[in-house]
Amino acid sequence: MVGLRSHHLAVKHGWWTMGCDIHGRIEVRNHDHWYTACDLLPLVGRSYDAFGMLFGVRNNVAFDPAFPKRGFPEHISRGVEDAVERWGGMENLGAIEFHSASYATLYELQRLDWSEEAAGRDLRYTVLDEDKEPTGTKFGWSSGWADIINSNDEALADGEAVPNEDESKYIKRMKLTRRWSLSGAWEWVIFDLLELLGDRFGAENVRMVVWFDN
Repeated sequence: MVGLRSHHLAVKHGWWTMGCDIHGRIEVRNHDHWYTACDLLPLVGRSYDAFGMLFGVRNNVAFDPAFPKRGFPEHISRGVEDAVERWGGMENLGAIEFHSASYATLYELQRLDWSEEAAGRDLRYTVLDEDKEPTGTKFGWSSGWADIINSNDEALADGEAVPNEDESKYIKRMKLTRRWSLSGAWEWVIFDLLELLGDRFGAENVRMVVWFDN
């Protein structure tokens, strides 16, 4: 059974809340009209690091989000209009199943400082190997590390790497960069797909329009 303290932390930091997914379209503008180029799904999936860094949704990584909750652009493609209607229309925006609409142009994405660090440390723990290199595993709470976390609160809050008993693994609350917050799929969409469309239509004429559901 998870202890009372860990239960409190999990609730406080939202580790046990319902899952959150992104929806949206990639649009291009041609002759002053916006058109849907493709759906954002299934190109990308659930990635809270990217959601938080880009749009301020599930912002465990403590970034100043780049494009938080801007709403829908004034002019949208027919594909986005149809999708919004299927989600209950603009009057339903803000509901738990249809919230945090935003958008970002390729021009804006190109001007982000991708090496910028988050303002604070990740609320989760990154697992490091014996050489203190990230393994790719993160967790909000793990019973296997509970005693170590409880007895090393201050060290972890200060960003120290704390070992397990045999020092074969460590955990650390990392400060992520914007680039490090992107999964491989998000990197491909932003730095490959959108750039390819930008070569054809221009960076100001390519954008992602997104919204989220819980």
